[in-house]
Amino acid sequence: MGKILQVLQMFEEWGPRLPFPYPSQVEGRLRELRVHYGRTLYRVLYYGDARRTFVLLHAFEKRFQAVPKAELRAAMKRMIKDQDRKGRKP
Repeated sequence: MGKILQVLQMFEEWGPRLPFPYPSQVEGRLRELRVHYGRTLYRVLYYGDARRTFVLLHAFEKRFQAVPKAELRAAMKRMIKDQDRKGRKP
């Protein structure tokens, strides 16, 4: 958990300038933060809203090359819910 917090602090400091390999495009506006802790890989899915705020949506342990569809669906649902709450369309 500490490693994830460390990467999130770097993200807070650097924002969109945080260099690869930490952030990566996933699909549409959905992006991921990559966190490596030993042999374990974690991903935090997020998007940038219209107010230039990054919204963390979903985190999971990555075990496969591609982002699993269930993880992607969970993040997309949360993104749509967040946008609806803010009165914005996806």
